[in-house]
Amino acid sequence: MNEQAEVVIVIGFGKIVSDVLEYLIAQRKIRGYELQFIEYEPYPTSRIEKLCLENQIVFMRLHDKAAVTRQLEGCKRRTLIVSAGNKYLFPPRIVGKKNLTIINFHNALLPHFPGRNAPSWAIWAGAEESGATWHLVSEGVDEGDCLWQKACAVTQDMKAYELSKKIMEMAFEGFQKIFEDVILKKAAAIPQDVRGASQETDRLHYSWEIPGNGVFCLQDSGQDIYRLLRAVDYGLNRIFPYVKCVLDDGRCVEIVSYKKVRREAGQSDRKADNGGQTIWLALDGEHDLRLKYRRID
Repeated sequence: MNEQAEVVIVIGFGKIVSDVLEYLIAQRKIRGYELQFIEYEPYPTSRIEKLCLENQIVFMRLHDKAAVTRQLEGCKRRTLIVSAGNKYLFPPRIVGKKNLTIINFHNALLPHFPGRNAPSWAIWAGAEESGATWHLVSEGVDEGDCLWQKACAVTQDMKAYELSKKIMEMAFEGFQKIFEDVILKKAAAIPQDVRGASQETDRLHYSWEIPGNGVFCLQDSGQDIYRLLRAVDYGLNRIFPYVKCVLDDGRCVEIVSYKKVRREAGQSDRKADNGGQTIWLALDGEHDLRLKYRRID
């Protein structure tokens, strides 16, 4: 009996979705499935919609959770759902449908750092490695059996957007490796390895949470402050608000930029320059941390 999915539905956001869609378009010529895309979050560009239009992919703009649920409840054929960068949580009645196989990309090595913004929490925790996971979707958030994982190093200067980019590149590599077995329902899935689980690394994080609550004191170590700034740094894609601190004179400010700077010979530790809106902090024996700030009115 042919167990191949007749329909493949993609739901998600970001570059990983574009890469997955383009791969599925090429595979469709070989496997003959119907390809659909659900836009649950408003997309900042028309790239996905244009890709769907050019390749005869059914495009559905469903920004309401109930609407997505109704759409998936109506699926009668054998269907593979690919979730990547996706905020929609599949309810039990969808997960339990026998004709649906649902896989999800998570940007960490599950069971570590489940939930939202996993690269940020890996950096904030001081993890030496993180990675990408594809797993089956179960009723619990990011708790399903693993289909594929790959680790990468988290370097001492790595920012959240850099780690995120590396993880998404690995995730696309992994999707290509598991796709044939997944669509044919032959994929081997193994339970997540919960040995060594800890509250610090394995607690579910929510979208409203910010590492360190997004605040530091000037008395904190330069390394801790640098780690916080790197953890919330997604470049131009500002996921988190600016990090805040209180100066020695009591003013509350927000950090608008930061840079690790090599300390020149003979330089001593530098302190806050309140007049110039710059804070200098010792980072290590060879480097300082330069912070530019603005006052919060």
